[in-house]
Amino acid sequence: MESLSLEDIKSFDSRSKRSGDEDRFLCLFCGSNKPRDDAHRSLSVNRNTGAFICHRCDAKGVIKENWTPQEFQPRKARTQAALKSAFSLATTTIKDPPPQTQLDKYKKMLTLAQSRFVDSPAAHYLETRGIKPKLAAALSCGYAPRWEHWEKDDEGLWNLIGTDERVVFPITDKNGELVAIHGRAITDNFLNSNKISKGAKSLGAFQAPHTFARENDTIAVCEGFADALSLIQCGIKAIAVIGKDAPEWLPRELAFRTVLVAGDADAAGDDSAIKLINKLRPLGAKAIRVRPNHGKDWSEILERFGENEIKFQFNEFLPSNNKVADYPAEWKEMATAATVDELDAMLDAIKEREAVLIYEGYAPEQALEAAESNIIKDNW
Repeated sequence: MESLSLEDIKSFDSRSKRSGDEDRFLCLFCGSNKPRDDAHRSLSVNRNTGAFICHRCDAKGVIKENWTPQEFQPRKARTQAALKSAFSLATTTIKDPPPQTQLDKYKKMLTLAQSRFVDSPAAHYLETRGIKPKLAAALSCGYAPRWEHWEKDDEGLWNLIGTDERVVFPITDKNGELVAIHGRAITDNFLNSNKISKGAKSLGAFQAPHTFARENDTIAVCEGFADALSLIQCGIKAIAVIGKDAPEWLPRELAFRTVLVAGDADAAGDDSAIKLINKLRPLGAKAIRVRPNHGKDWSEILERFGENEIKFQFNEFLPSNNKVADYPAEWKEMATAATVDELDAMLDAIKEREAVLIYEGYAPEQALEAAESNIIKDNW
């Protein structure tokens, strides 16, 4: 057990790195022939207990300022206590939300982004992907014209390295409280990554207000923000988990409901769907895998084929007033208002579209319906 005072530690390294309840310092016992940067601050000092340990040389102890008189404990009692501690079962814990000061910062960022969203490049970006800006605004999406990117230098100081443009999405917990925000780059000139989250994203999801209201018997779970917006736009109650794994609270919120597990059409999406289904079924949920057809995800399907294609794939789960339109009736109504030349041009366009869809893997009857949907939506 090594002997140190806090004054000794700070005189050796005045720049500490804070992490939770601990401060990280350069270790006196490891010597001074190492770089003086965060990567080499291996000495952790607990601010509450005064206990310290070096994760490089394994020196440990309690700083002198926290020394307290210890009662004598027989060797046998010390051994029993050590064994009990070593073999006790670990408790399951959930990651704590970010500190309130950080949450307040993210709330301010989101509020400012929301005020800039209408008619912004972010609204236009979503619209080019088939998502209605009014819907995105109603679900608290925003626009950050200068999303900041910071890096820490060798001295431990933060430096702004640049900014980029992003559409901003809120990530909320089961009560609708903000736990994180997500920025999706809307141009090719982005820094670091085109998808960046700030906060405890694993604690939340992207969702519309009152998604978990008792009357909502059927809810879809997808992976991305644009996927959830695409499904909600088609009249489907949906939430997006951030990545492949759902937050710990989600299965209980979905208990005794019909859950459409609508993750991406890839191996990772299939694996995460199996995990979620296995968590849901013991809770009385009717979990059904709805795999995107003719596209990797629902956002791609909306962008390429329109709302009716998504509705077609969800038809059996939608309420009767939201199912795919009756195409023969549409044709009859359109025929009374169109000229012969207009109808011929429409038929030619549908045949071309149908041929493309069959080539991409559609069954012939599905290809015809999807082609009619696309052409009517765009031209009539």
